[in-house]
Amino acid sequence: MLDVYGNVASFGKKVGGDILCNKKTYLLIQAINLAEGKVKSELNHWMSQPDSDPESKVCGVTSIYNQLGAKKICEDTMSVYYEKAIAFLDKVSVDLYKKQELRNLAENLMFRND
Repeated sequence: MLDVYGNVASFGKKVGGDILCNKKTYLLIQAINLAEGKVKSELNHWMSQPDSDPESKVCGVTSIYNQLGAKKICEDTMSVYYEKAIAFLDKVSVDLYKKQELRNLAENLMFRND
């Protein structure tokens, strides 16, 4: 998601690179599963386009993601797996301080914006 919705200055890489490479990200897979009719045709069009106009392709695909609510689906899925991970971590029978680094890592990954 950061590749599409992240801040280029703090994320450290150009936004939209996964779209330009036609990488089969969770966002794209959700969009493919949700898209119907004209939207599905438009998504297929963008995914079959060479990168002759990268800005248009990134904007077009991002617009479809937004229209379909793919970002929200990804955020919800991330939350589910984060909660499961924390619940399993809490079940590990060791002192809390020994688990803190893993908890911090999970929180940093879950709540990072860039």
